[in-house]
Amino acid sequence: EVWGTPRYAILRAWAGLADLGQPGWQHVKPSAIPRSGAVDAAGKDLAAFTEAATQASEGGDVGQAVMWAEAAAAALPDDPGAWTLLAATLITASRGIASVLEKGDCFDAARTAVERALAIDPGYGPALLQHGQFHTMMAFRNGDDPLRGIDLLERAQSDVRLTARQRAEVAFYRGIAERARGNEAGAKQWFGRALAIDGSYKPALMAQMA
Repeated sequence: EVWGTPRYAILRAWAGLADLGQPGWQHVKPSAIPRSGAVDAAGKDLAAFTEAATQASEGGDVGQAVMWAEAAAAALPDDPGAWTLLAATLITASRGIASVLEKGDCFDAARTAVERALAIDPGYGPALLQHGQFHTMMAFRNGDDPLRGIDLLERAQSDVRLTARQRAEVAFYRGIAERARGNEAGAKQWFGRALAIDGSYKPALMAQMA
């Protein structure tokens, strides 16, 4: 279930028998990104799309949240916030997928979305935060150096458009980066900074107690 699924076993067998035009089988597999229902994007701004995606996600319909985020990117293609919303929603969607291979569909699409946001505005803090979060968590889980994530988070921090919650998130992921490096004292300091900015930020509370 984690490393493969019956569907993938069938695809592998089929790819070994059929002429697919290029080696491998992943290029012909169906996407695992969840999508559900239909959405009406008419007349909506970014705030309305964000609210709709948030409500769908909090209501347990992650597929509907993805649909709203994709609609935002389609309706507002020159708004980096729309692409950042899509990236964040896809990362959230990945958490409900058991197979590592299928999680990759969400990660690849999220990476493309955040890169699109940064192509529009290279200094857009929320997108830099999203990108930095991804690299920091990957380094933490894989035992790698989080330097790339730290650089992105530092760039995000300089954007005055960040909300207080987003600034708390920057501090929290800087703490995760220090924890990845084995610097527990430094990690606790960053978690404390996150809580000083937003005392209700639960990930920092939990990390400080760990």
